[in-house]
Amino acid sequence: MTYNPRWVLNGLDLTAYPYSVIQDSADPGTAETVSAILASMIVDGDIELTQRRGNRAYELPVMIEGVDRAGIATAQADLVRAAEQSLGTLEFDPGDGSGVTVFETFAGTVSLANGTDDAAAGAGLQRLTVMMPCRPFVRPAAQTGIDAPPQPPSGTPPTDVTVDSGSATTGWAPGGAIYGSADEATIGANVSPFTGMVYVSANHEAEPSIDGIAGHYDQPVAHTPLGWLTRSATISYDATRPNLIITGRSRYRTGSYSGPRSGQIQIIGGYHSYSFWYDLVRTGWKYDAQLIFQNAAGAAIVPTSVTSTDGTGGFRATFAMTADIVGLTVKGQKTGSAAGYYDMQVGIDSIVKTAGQVSGIFSGKVQSRQVEIFGSQRTELSLAVLGLDASDAPVTLGDQTLIHTASAGSDGRAKFLGCRALSGLAGTSDPDAVTAVKTTVSTTASPTVFVFPATTPLPGEYVAYARIKAGSAATRTISYAAALDGTGALDASDPATGWYTKPVSVTTAYQIVPLGSLVLPPADIEDEAATLSIKVASDAAVDLDEVWLAHVESGQVTLLDTSGGGISAVRLDAATVDVPNPSAWVGVATATGAGAVMAAGVRIQAFDQHMAEPGLLQISTVTPGCATTRVSARYYRRYAHDVAPAPEAS
Repeated sequence: MTYNPRWVLNGLDLTAYPYSVIQDSADPGTAETVSAILASMIVDGDIELTQRRGNRAYELPVMIEGVDRAGIATAQADLVRAAEQSLGTLEFDPGDGSGVTVFETFAGTVSLANGTDDAAAGAGLQRLTVMMPCRPFVRPAAQTGIDAPPQPPSGTPPTDVTVDSGSATTGWAPGGAIYGSADEATIGANVSPFTGMVYVSANHEAEPSIDGIAGHYDQPVAHTPLGWLTRSATISYDATRPNLIITGRSRYRTGSYSGPRSGQIQIIGGYHSYSFWYDLVRTGWKYDAQLIFQNAAGAAIVPTSVTSTDGTGGFRATFAMTADIVGLTVKGQKTGSAAGYYDMQVGIDSIVKTAGQVSGIFSGKVQSRQVEIFGSQRTELSLAVLGLDASDAPVTLGDQTLIHTASAGSDGRAKFLGCRALSGLAGTSDPDAVTAVKTTVSTTASPTVFVFPATTPLPGEYVAYARIKAGSAATRTISYAAALDGTGALDASDPATGWYTKPVSVTTAYQIVPLGSLVLPPADIEDEAATLSIKVASDAAVDLDEVWLAHVESGQVTLLDTSGGGISAVRLDAATVDVPNPSAWVGVATATGAGAVMAAGVRIQAFDQHMAEPGLLQISTVTPGCATTRVSARYYRRYAHDVAPAPEAS
C-alpha cells in the first residue's frame, strides 16, 4: 500500500508545489538526555540520574522546483520565513489515517544541501536542508480533556464499628493497687455517674485501729490512688477504620485523717495497752486523674489526644492504630500521693473504630480524586476548579484555593496529607474551620502533635501548609517539626528533624500559609508499626484548623487568593510554545458548565507549573467556602516519537 506523507511547517505545506520532501533522508532526531552523575563509592562506572530531556533537532531535506531562479528564490524566501519563526509547529501526517504528529519548534535554519548546484538550478531544482530545533516530545494536534466529576459532601467514609458499648461488665476485669499492693476493686455497670458504662471502683483506707470499732482507723500511710479496667478481648486492626475512639469518665477522692484521738486502756495478759485511733474526713470528687492506656504486655498505647468532654471527668481518647491491641487496660491514677484513703473510679462508655474521628474531615472542602493521563511522556497540565452548592449551582470557593497534583503511582502512599484527618486529633468546634474543629497552639514546650502511621506518606520532600488565625492581627513565629517513633511513645532518642521556624502575619480570619519544607520520614522506617509525629507550635496562641503536607518531589502546588467578588472558578493554563509562561485566572461562573468570566492578575501565593506523568494522576483541592467542586484538566498527550491513537479511538 502506498502512503503519501505530509509535512507542514508553520502553515507552509512542504509536500505541495513547489516543495517536496526527500522522505528517505528525513531525520526527526532524538531528545537529548540531561543527566547528572551521582557521587558514590562505586569504584567503576557511574550512577547517572536523568534530570530532564533536552531538545531534539529535526533534519528535513526539501527540494524546491521552479521554472526559473526567480521562482526558486521566492519559494526559498517563504521557506526561510517559516523556518525562522521563534515559536511554531512542524506537523507530520504519515498518510495512513493514524493522525498527525506535532513537533513544537523554535527558530531553525535553512541551508543549501551541497552548496550551489548549477546543474540542478539549471533544471529548475534546488535542494535545501531545513534544521529545526524542537521540544523533546511530540503531541497530537488537539488537547485531551478530562472531567473529574464532583465528589459529594462527606465522601463515602466507612461506617463506624462499635467494639464495645460499655454497657455490661462481661469481658472486663477490675484492678487497683497502692505501691504494688492489691486493694479492694469492684466492678459494676450503669450506676450514676457512670450511666451506660462499665466501671471500676478501687478503694483503699488505713486498717481499723486495734480497738476494732468502725470509723476508728490506724495511723495512715501515704500512697498513690490507682484503679483500672482490663478488657480481655483483642481489638483487631482494620485498615479501613484505622482510628480508635475510647470515651468514658474518671474521678477520684482522697481523705485526710485527724487525730490521734484519746485511747482506751485494755488489759491483755496482765499488760496495760493503749489504743489510739484517727478520724477520716473525705474530700469531694476531683476530675484531674491521669489516664494511662496499656496492652496485655504492659506496653503503653499512646493516644493522639485526650480531651475533656464535660468538665466532670468525661474524656475522649483518640488513637491511630497500626496493629491489633491485645488486652486493653485503661487506668486512672492520681499523680503524687495522698494520705491514707482514696476512691479511684474509671468508667468506659464506648470503644469505636472509625475511618476518621474529627467531624468535618469528610466535609468535601478537602477533596482528592484520580484521573488517567495517556501518552508515554510527562506533559504540562491545565486545570480548572468550579465551586458548586448542593443544587449543583456555582458557589464561591472561599478566601483561598489550594491545588496539589502528583502522580498517584501504584504504591498506595499518600502524596497530599491532612494531618488532623489522618491522626484524628480532636479539637474545639469551629464552623469556620475546614475540619469543623480547631486547636489552640502553644509553645514548643507543649506543642500540638499529630500522630499517624509512618508508612502512610510517600518518602521525600514535603511543603507544610497550615490554616491558622489569631485573636488579633499580629506576627507569630510558627514552629514545626517531625519525629519518627517505633515504640509507641516519643522520647529523646527518636529520629527527629528539629524545630523549623517561620514568622507569619496572622489575622482574625483563617488563612492558609506555607510554613516550609520537611523531609519525611526523618529516618528510614525499620518498624512497619512506627508512627510519624508532626508537631506545631507558636510563640503566642494561634488557632489551628489543619496542616496539609504536599509532596513536592513528585507534585506541584498552587495557592491562590480567591477572596472577594464571588469568585467561583479558578483556571490554571499551562505554558505552551505560543505562551511560554503558565498563567492563573479567577472568575465568576453564571451556571454549571457555562464559561466563567475570567480575569488575570489574581493574587498568587504559591504557584507551580503542574505536570502529569502517564498513568493515574491525583488532584487534591482545598476550598474553604464550598463542599463540592468540579475539577477538569486539559493536556497534550506526549510521546517520544510517534503519536498513538487517542484512547477512545483505540
